[in-house]
Amino acid sequence: MKRFLTMLILAAMAVTAEARLISLWPYSKLAQESDFIAVVEVVSITKTVDHLTGHRNPELYQGKSARLKVAWVIKGEPTTEVQLPFFTYSSMGEPNGALFISFNEPDKHQYLVFLKLEGDTLIPVTGHYDASISVKVLQQDAFSRIE
Repeated sequence: MKRFLTMLILAAMAVTAEARLISLWPYSKLAQESDFIAVVEVVSITKTVDHLTGHRNPELYQGKSARLKVAWVIKGEPTTEVQLPFFTYSSMGEPNGALFISFNEPDKHQYLVFLKLEGDTLIPVTGHYDASISVKVLQQDAFSRIE
């Protein structure tokens, strides 16, 4: 029994030893690092020819752009709409891979976005590879629609 428990613990440690380290991003850090914070809704999503480099084979990733309708700007210049470039996997994901934004069922959700300027483009404050940390899903309801 002792040998079994020892092997089980070693196996569990081996699995966790391969995990990718991800920085902690409490709301205070997200807000501090952001140039633009807002509550938004997705208007449309289109595929782009953008390539994500610096993380394995760029062919694994599909560039996309989300047109976002802005409800409330918390930090940054007031605007009614922003474009957000982002990435998804072209096919299947990878172990310990990216934390990409998922705009699943956008008609049922609003999003709290933390973005920074890169040149003249707004991107997720946590970068493209861990972008989902910069986008928080909010429940859509009939009382708080964006007009």
